[in-house]
Amino acid sequence: NSIKMVVPAVAISTIMGALNGYVLTKWRFPGHTLVFGLMLFACFIPFQSVLLPMATILGSLGRFGVVLQNATGWNFGFGNPTVNLVFVHVVYGLGFTTLFFRNFYEAFPTELVRAAQVDGASFFQIFRRIMLPNSLPIIV
Repeated sequence: NSIKMVVPAVAISTIMGALNGYVLTKWRFPGHTLVFGLMLFACFIPFQSVLLPMATILGSLGRFGVVLQNATGWNFGFGNPTVNLVFVHVVYGLGFTTLFFRNFYEAFPTELVRAAQVDGASFFQIFRRIMLPNSLPIIV
């Protein structure tokens, strides 16, 4: 059960944190410092103060999954406790992974991103072909 929870949670957190770090460093938008500040603030919340609300959210997600399945006939996985645990751990760890990747990408040369834009690469092409392959040190 631990493997079924940890592997997807780490993979999803890593990809989302890398994407957030990329957006916050290479694609400036109005309010990017506020978004980063809120994610940084999330890193300083002690786990003990999050534990009870997390348990409440897990229970609510289970009920939400049952209601959603009864209403639509589709199973989105929120009735499964493992899926709920993965979701909660991804949300809790997103601030940390964003912080790590943002600081790593801050030192990354912006000229490579600009050159890829000039060559016609899209947002996700730059992320997948330039940023992710060069992110192996921080991923490991």
